[in-house]
Amino acid sequence: MKYALTLALSTAFLFGGCSGGGSAVDLYVDAEILIEEGDSDQALVLLYKAVNADPELASAHAAIGRIYADRADYDKAAGAFSRSLAINGYNDHVREELAASYEKLGQADKAAEVRGR
Repeated sequence: MKYALTLALSTAFLFGGCSGGGSAVDLYVDAEILIEEGDSDQALVLLYKAVNADPELASAHAAIGRIYADRADYDKAAGAFSRSLAINGYNDHVREELAASYEKLGQADKAAEVRGR
């Protein structure tokens, strides 16, 4: 649990925007804890509050994408991963998650484009 919290904080500061949204980061961290505990429904509520408070918090958009990907809602997952990458285009893990979502949607051309092929 301590590791997950440290990871969540580090991710928020590394991949988040520069708008200084401390409350958004708090919401994101709380959401990551809920995800770890298996409560993705409540985590999603907090993540949407986080991105409303700080739309540049790339890690929160990515977490939203992972929840939707886990639910096999790849269209919503791709949208969230795309928003995350628009903020931070250097996150290769999110880039791969976006490509995988496109593949699940049957959009191999978009997946290849995201991967840079």
